[in-house]
Amino acid sequence: AARASRVPVIYTVREENPVVQRAQPRRDKHRQGVDEAAGGNDIVDALAPAPQECVLGKAKPSAFSGTPLLSMLVYQGVDTLVVVGGVTSGCVRATVVDGFSLGYRVMVVEDAVFDRSTYLHAAHLFDIEQKYGEVCSSDDAAGYLRRRHSSMAAGR
Repeated sequence: AARASRVPVIYTVREENPVVQRAQPRRDKHRQGVDEAAGGNDIVDALAPAPQECVLGKAKPSAFSGTPLLSMLVYQGVDTLVVVGGVTSGCVRATVVDGFSLGYRVMVVEDAVFDRSTYLHAAHLFDIEQKYGEVCSSDDAAGYLRRRHSSMAAGR
């Protein structure tokens, strides 16, 4: 839906830089890095980035922390973030809070985010809906993108 609506699609992946990580404070639990399941940081083939889409490496939970995301959004005139991915209680929430704090309208696609715990997933979606953004279905997000595209095409 985002591609069809011609809005920017930006991916983030965890990129641990050992030099940077040693120079920054982290919780003791993660001093040695986090073990991930094989392929746990890979973008699945069905969602693979198109050639014109950007993949940003990040060392912290928020997509904004230590990346050029904000300047990319400003340059492209983006005013709304549609957030998908994982995990709801970590990277999704951190990105949502930062996006909200920077003045963006934030939408989280409930059936396109996940967490290791169903409890944490539900609790963080509830909190996001109460404080920082809109939690919606993928159908609602696709409808929003279609309406936005129609309005832009009509010059509104």
